Amino acid sequence: MDRLRNRRSGGDPALTRVHRFRKLPRSLRATRPGWCFVAIIFGVGFAALNTGNNLLYLVFALMLAFLVLSGILSEASLRGIRVERIVPRELFAGVPNPVLLRIRNQQTRIAAFALSIEDRLEPLAGRGAGANAAVGRCFVLRVGPRSVVDRSYGFVPDRRGEMAFASLRVSTRFPFGLFVKSVELEAVQRVLVYPALAPVTRPVDEQG
Repeated sequence: MDRLRNRRSGGDPALTRVHRFRKLPRSLRATRPGWCFVAIIFGVGFAALNTGNNLLYLVFALMLAFLVLSGILSEASLRGIRVERIVPRELFAGVPNPVLLRIRNQQTRIAAFALSIEDRLEPLAGRGAGANAAVGRCFVLRVGPRSVVDRSYGFVPDRRGEMAFASLRVSTRFPFGLFVKSVELEAVQRVLVYPALAPVTRPVDEQG
């Protein structure tokens, strides 16, 4: 069926796989040590061009290879990661509600390291458009190949009513902490938040 659909649409299965891979929204951000390292690379490269020193060219090439290695290893940590959100059946406003995040590494040989998972809510109507609000974070040091790790956080709704989880952002600084690479996993889930619990006092029996 997939081949027939690809023939009808004039598509190639290999191109379809590439499109699916490119569809994943990756983002890359340099940390403060990363910006310093990039500045040093430009300085070494400028000095090598001006002086023609072979040793400086060698150092410049090694530093560029360091950047490439950092990108390959961080991509390997994120590629096979899937996260499942498990929400309690009853949520109450104003108190921490335990939300379980089940992190699964689908890769067969490569482990994932230093993963930070951020859970996000859809922006509320009437409060202006903007980025999805982060409501919980957790950290996983290592997820082995074909392994599952559970982490949880306390979700504290500020109001009652219907809310919608939007996505899960998985990021890593592995291996050198120079860059933060992130991927946004779509995980839309609507929940109903009950009113806040209030203590109830027993009325004192009147004496006749």
